[in-house]
Amino acid sequence: MYLRNGYQNNSTLEHNENLKGLTLVESWIVEDKAKDKTALYGLDVPVGTWMGSVKCDNDEVYQMAKDGVVKGFSIEGYFADKLEKPKAELSADEKQLEELKKILS
Repeated sequence: MYLRNGYQNNSTLEHNENLKGLTLVESWIVEDKAKDKTALYGLDVPVGTWMGSVKCDNDEVYQMAKDGVVKGFSIEGYFADKLEKPKAELSADEKQLEELKKILS
């Protein structure tokens, strides 16, 4: 949905400042840590991690990254199609209901 809805140009710095000139140009899910592109870059991320490459056509942001001032930025989008309570906030009855749903599905 992120790509389908055209959010690949939506990036922010610290979820506050909108950044222009950044585009997600590559996107994948890590399926095998040893054979994944992340290993090539020395990154240790869990299987199932969503990875992406971003083209930066913003000279100011690029220079900040080269200088180590910025080590990353945030992509902006909606990543769930429904709102759910965190499991820690569920009451005992709600937890039982969740378990029953798992058994019945």
